[in-house]
Amino acid sequence: MGSPVTHDVTIVTTRKLAQAWVMDVPPEEFGIERSARSIGDCNCCFHEVVTKTEAQLIAEGFDASQIRALLPHPGTTEIEALARDTVEEHLSAIAGGGSASSAARLVRITEHYVRMDYEGSAPHCLYQVIIGGDQAEILGRHDKDCMRLGASRPD
Repeated sequence: MGSPVTHDVTIVTTRKLAQAWVMDVPPEEFGIERSARSIGDCNCCFHEVVTKTEAQLIAEGFDASQIRALLPHPGTTEIEALARDTVEEHLSAIAGGGSASSAARLVRITEHYVRMDYEGSAPHCLYQVIIGGDQAEILGRHDKDCMRLGASRPD
């Protein structure tokens, strides 16, 4: 009888780690198309994010020159938002950011979620389109204007 055959083996195990993240959105920051009865039915909705600083947006991968060219957020005047502001954060935004650093200035950002056929191939897909400033300029992130989020509901 011969000696048994042996092999050197390396086993690599990979695990995918995923988690859902739920974030509260105040009602004055959220909008949905008029004819929709639920988020699942809508073709367009938006979340107005006004608490992003210039430095945060650049760190998230947005084009630095485009972010610096946006006008600063003048502050909110909505009654609901002012009622929730117990530490008077809106005053620093109105006063020009309250900081000598432009990296700390607040910029108005709105995230739109739109179902459309952007690439010209059916079915319609869900896209995130992010606009900045009062001039509503589409912001580029990593040289892309839109981010495809997934397939739409079946038609």
